[in-house]
Amino acid sequence: VTQLRDHIPELDFMTKTASSIETLPTQAALLATLLPDQAGRIQGIVDEIGDDEGGGLVPVHGDFHEAQLMCGDGQIIGVLDVDTVGLGHPADDAAVMIAHLFLWATLSSQRARVIDYATRLLAQWDAVLDPVDLRKRAAARLMGLASGPFRAQADDWPIQVSLRIDLAAA
Repeated sequence: VTQLRDHIPELDFMTKTASSIETLPTQAALLATLLPDQAGRIQGIVDEIGDDEGGGLVPVHGDFHEAQLMCGDGQIIGVLDVDTVGLGHPADDAAVMIAHLFLWATLSSQRARVIDYATRLLAQWDAVLDPVDLRKRAAARLMGLASGPFRAQADDWPIQVSLRIDLAAA
């Protein structure tokens, strides 16, 4: 999983994909509209994450998470949703995967197992990526995922959205 990014070919038609940090202001505005009493807290998270400092662009999947992987016989045999492939920051795909796994852990009946796996992936990526930048990107992605319960109109969406903001802050 941690090495898949190295196998995405650079294609002539690739364009830059927006990182979770770049889309964070729009996501934060939505969250502040949904939970106006938390607008200050949301802005504080945005401020702590800061601007996307960019850096060299590499080929990225663009929406790399566990549901995009096809597995068979204990191996990854395919990657789905490649229409999001483009040029992005080296930590973008890792951050998306980490964000999804830590969110999934809150929903899973196998919470400890998911957290263990996410933590092991995070340790591997920490060895090759800037750990602080990776966490900022993961937090930005979690903020983007925070509106999910509202979009699905879950009965308790305000609580669920707030819990996802808590996860991003952590």
